[in-house]
Amino acid sequence: MKQHFSEYVVSTIGVPDTARSPVGEWVMMPFLNGGSLKDLIAKCSDNDGCRCDLHSCPCQGRMQPWACWEEVGLSLPYVLALFDEVLEGLESIHNTGLAHMDMKPDNIMLQCSGPSCYALVIDLGTLCDKNIAKKKISGTPGYMAPEVYPPTLHAGIPSNDVWAMGVTLFQLLYMSYPDYTSMWGANIKDLLKYQPEKDPSMPKERTNLDQLVVDMLNVNHTTRITLPEARQRLRRIIELQEPKQEVLDMIHKTPAERGLSNTLPDCINVPTEEETRAEEDEEEQEEVDLLAAGGARRPGAGDSVDDEVCRGKPWNAEGWFKCGVCNGLLCQRCCGCMVHHEGQIKEKYYRAKSCVRQ
Repeated sequence: MKQHFSEYVVSTIGVPDTARSPVGEWVMMPFLNGGSLKDLIAKCSDNDGCRCDLHSCPCQGRMQPWACWEEVGLSLPYVLALFDEVLEGLESIHNTGLAHMDMKPDNIMLQCSGPSCYALVIDLGTLCDKNIAKKKISGTPGYMAPEVYPPTLHAGIPSNDVWAMGVTLFQLLYMSYPDYTSMWGANIKDLLKYQPEKDPSMPKERTNLDQLVVDMLNVNHTTRITLPEARQRLRRIIELQEPKQEVLDMIHKTPAERGLSNTLPDCINVPTEEETRAEEDEEEQEEVDLLAAGGARRPGAGDSVDDEVCRGKPWNAEGWFKCGVCNGLLCQRCCGCMVHHEGQIKEKYYRAKSCVRQ
């Protein structure tokens, strides 16, 4: 994630982009507010007017068995443009010699600003180097290409991801899974002999868009369409549908050029040198003011955390064990106060005859 493959691949944010806590290290990531592509597919699938089949699909006068995305307030060109953004993100990963190996609608998220969105590839935990031999298969059954399974075990190559994206495009268009998948999951024997052009969901008279699905689901990975070829054909298909300018901008402009770049909260932006110096000067002045006002310290001297200046009024500590075992008669009172130590404000306790500042 630190590599920042492209604007269409999730990456870490902030400097530093990790934060350590008692339970481990946290990776700083953007909050992607548009849900997943899986959510979008479910939205159409749950709508009777959005789903189509080979026999009836009166979507704006067309009779193609593609999902009628207009029924859920979108359009097919818009959804295809989101799909193109995913392919661009995936291509940037491939260009570094890696394969994703778990592409599916669940691992595609949307970032939106008002009605405008763009898509990002997420879940980079399965990335693998195509130059390193694979000892085991990885991915999600149903989206894993035939060559990934035994006996070939030809995994970790870009064409594996092309197959997975072909399955994803199949879902976006026909609102179903390829025929080798049943309610029990992918059938490996059916997968190895799968012929997409004969799939029950595929129209006999295929358009260029249907043919793109067929070519992405070519069982032979050596002749399967490449990702750059798929993107080139997809963009041409989108343009021929004469979409709105918003869709054309999606395939020709970056999110930043469309004004959709993520803005980082101030708390994780890198402070300037002037801001850092001003903060240090302010803390130093606070220390001086506290000392001048008789800031409470634990009796004794030294540089331990217990000798830090109180950052405010001390209080009587409640409960046992704050300052060690004590019955309140044979030892001094236990007091509490907030101190600034190692860059943090911490709650500390100390023994004193009185918690009232002298």
